[in-house]
Amino acid sequence: MDFDGTLWHHEAEVDCLDEADTLGRFSACSQPSGHGQLVPVTSFTQDNLPADMIDLLDAILALAGITVKLTVKRTSPHRPEFFPDSRRPYPHHNRRGQRVILYGSGRVDSVSIHQREPCPCTGCVQSGEPRVCWGEILVNTAAHCVFDTVEAQRTTCTFDFDSADSPAFDVAGLEARGVDVDGDRCLLRCVSHDVDKLAPLEARVQLFDRLASDVCERYKGCKDENRLAVIVSHPHGRYKRISVGQWVNRLPKGINDAMFEYTTATCPGSSGAFVFMPGREGYWSDHVHSCYSSQLQLKRCSAGYDV
Repeated sequence: MDFDGTLWHHEAEVDCLDEADTLGRFSACSQPSGHGQLVPVTSFTQDNLPADMIDLLDAILALAGITVKLTVKRTSPHRPEFFPDSRRPYPHHNRRGQRVILYGSGRVDSVSIHQREPCPCTGCVQSGEPRVCWGEILVNTAAHCVFDTVEAQRTTCTFDFDSADSPAFDVAGLEARGVDVDGDRCLLRCVSHDVDKLAPLEARVQLFDRLASDVCERYKGCKDENRLAVIVSHPHGRYKRISVGQWVNRLPKGINDAMFEYTTATCPGSSGAFVFMPGREGYWSDHVHSCYSSQLQLKRCSAGYDV
């Protein structure tokens, strides 16, 4: 993708065959940032943060608790050839309507449990006897990972994929909402009947919201000096990792939105991961990782609220 003469590459991991293939790609990856900056979530400590910002540790670990791996198994026939009003090729348009294995990342935005209305999942609708106790999960990710509802219904979110011993579990996608192709944003709606797992997940979302709010309030006065940019993602579809860098450029987009460029380490599979920038007004918004430039050695996120 070309922005102002610079080539930017989107960072969904595509066409992996199986678990062994993701491991092979992780081992063979030659990203300029290197995997040494992608710290396993199970070993991330305050030593991985700047000495004057170790108070961010709890908020970052809370973010890790609501970060998910996305597996998309088909591209939509409706993917455009180009981005709006441009000749920039849209990611994976050459695979329209095809079966693929695409890995990305996302962050849980909200969790709600329904106990009286019928479940809207495909299985319940087709059965004629839908369940009335079910859970809904909304996940922020990138539009180039999940473009529309065709893809959403062939997407699986994997939670707690932290290590080989983690009790990971899957939730099926149902619908793509609020898709912004130009801004590269998507809200993925998922449904689960395993409501026992959703109450703890809802508590994690509330914990992150509270900690992130506190952190951003503390750093609001110096948001342009302390430019930390933290990403929790699933590089190459593998176990969750945390990377720490800095944002270096703020790019206004529209009235209240902006994109950011940053040095934080990422890899294919990191697309859609939340970019946490303490002190920015939009700490709760949908700034998600989108692409990188090997020419500039910078990364770029989606457009999101920031004033």
